[in-house]
Amino acid sequence: MQKKIVFMGTPEFSVPILKSIYENSFSIEAVYTQPPQKSQRGQKVKKSPINDLADRLGINCRTPASLKNNKEDNSAAENSVRSKVINLCKKFPIY
Repeated sequence: MQKKIVFMGTPEFSVPILKSIYENSFSIEAVYTQPPQKSQRGQKVKKSPINDLADRLGINCRTPASLKNNKEDNSAAENSVRSKVINLCKKFPIY
């Protein structure tokens, strides 16, 4: 049985990792990233690089304000998903 993955990441360096996981036919149940934020002069709302990629790939993307909210933390469990969480941090660069 193939494990389903819940991917967590926001910055640009996370994009090639998510793309590689997708291209290698892993089952990505959901992607968690930071909510869209206002940026630059016009204060336009801009999605994170991971949110953009998830939208292009048709992957369910969640953007909770905080992961401390139990409703978001338990959503995978409520769906009876065995998940391997890949947590990307700046302190663990891949390349």
